[in-house]
Amino acid sequence: MIVCLGAGLTSTDGHVVETTYDSRNLGAAGSQRLIVDGNVQPAALNTTGRFKEAKWARLDGFGGYLFLDGREVIARREERTGSWRDVDDAGAADPVTRRYLTLYRSHGTNPKDSGYAYAVMPGAKTGEVRASVGKVKVLANTPERQAVRIGDVFAANFFAPGSTGGLRVSAPCSVLIRGASIYVADPGHQASKVDVTWQGNTRTVNLAGMAGVTVKL
Repeated sequence: MIVCLGAGLTSTDGHVVETTYDSRNLGAAGSQRLIVDGNVQPAALNTTGRFKEAKWARLDGFGGYLFLDGREVIARREERTGSWRDVDDAGAADPVTRRYLTLYRSHGTNPKDSGYAYAVMPGAKTGEVRASVGKVKVLANTPERQAVRIGDVFAANFFAPGSTGGLRVSAPCSVLIRGASIYVADPGHQASKVDVTWQGNTRTVNLAGMAGVTVKL
């Protein structure tokens, strides 16, 4: 499962801003079945479905999606035509047509501090996707910190000192907690040390000279 979070999406250029969950190439004649919240959707080309507060979806042959923020999900089936020359001057100029299913959401025109939260489950069966609804808990999704919990796994990215879900850090870092094990990394290579407090216990992680290393506490 891959959890995707976005926060602080802001635009002032007068255009609609969208988040694409998937833009799936179905092949030249693909009509793979799409299920949204247990309901099979039409497979005809040039159709658009809108699903308010959708919880999950599954596309046959590819896997599933969990929608974690209660927003309207849009599904669009269409054909697209282009050539390899469009993206590579040395590519073939012959037109190629393929069918696509796009799952996306709109943030509207000129959004301010908008965001998204969803999960992708490659290869998951319908029952697996349905059973996963409600198991991913989004604990924070702001420009300062993002965190989720799945069972006994807690994962957080901090872009500033702060706290969420019983975890507190003194500097920007990434933290993964699995059971009794805590892993800390500094992808930005900015901090020399970070104090990590989990369930009232504080440990200091010395990060100086440890670029590229994840520290287990």
